[in-house]
Amino acid sequence: MHFTDAAGRWFQSVEKKIRAASWSEFCKLVLDRFGRDQHELLVRQLFHIKQQGSVADYITQFSSLMDQLLAYEGHTDPLHYTMKFIDGLKPEFKSAILLQRPSTLDTAFVLAQLQEEVVNLSRRSMGAMNFSIHLSILSSLLCPCHYHREGRLNLLLIKLMTVVLLKRLKPKPMKTNGEH
Repeated sequence: MHFTDAAGRWFQSVEKKIRAASWSEFCKLVLDRFGRDQHELLVRQLFHIKQQGSVADYITQFSSLMDQLLAYEGHTDPLHYTMKFIDGLKPEFKSAILLQRPSTLDTAFVLAQLQEEVVNLSRRSMGAMNFSIHLSILSSLLCPCHYHREGRLNLLLIKLMTVVLLKRLKPKPMKTNGEH
């Protein structure tokens, strides 16, 4: 093995001790010496991670951070990561996802992406003033009654209901003075 800089100096200081160590013991020594600061940094990042851009970007950032943390933590309750993911979502997505009570992180990912699609569709179809009023109605489309027996969302039904609702809620054009 070849170590450089601080790792090289550390290796020289413990070389005699680790000759009889197993590979897993050696890995533990390396992590204890060099990994603690990185682990703490990753935990801090998890505490403060928030969605800044799209849901897809947030999922990528969150997954990367979670994968790095799992290298340090042997077993963590999956609910912990699911709730942390939801807490970091933008407010217009968070409440609709919390209502769903997703049982897995993957389900939370899918629900967040669907909610983003509904919100974006609503923003394009509604004026800015109507958006907040209709957001709660559109969010209700993601209620648990739209689940299949297998636990998957019936996306077709949700999209169909969204289109119907948007057509019903579409603001009517204002009449000009000459029209009756």
